[in-house]
Amino acid sequence: MITLDDLRFMDALDRTGSLSAAARLAERHAPALSMRLKKLERFLSINLVVRSSRYVRFTSEGECPGR
Repeated sequence: MITLDDLRFMDALDRTGSLSAAARLAERHAPALSMRLKKLERFLSINLVVRSSRYVRFTSEGECPGR
């Protein structure tokens, strides 16, 4: 199930472009948000982002339509 917190986290991730910055914005620990992202991707059976050591980039499946 997708929660409102999941949507808020994805919005923070979109606005910041970084898992650690999104964690600070959401007042959470980065590893916890990383686990939440993996759980969400498993639930949806798609990769939402491409991770690198410096940033995250949304995949075409993870992008918000109209952006």
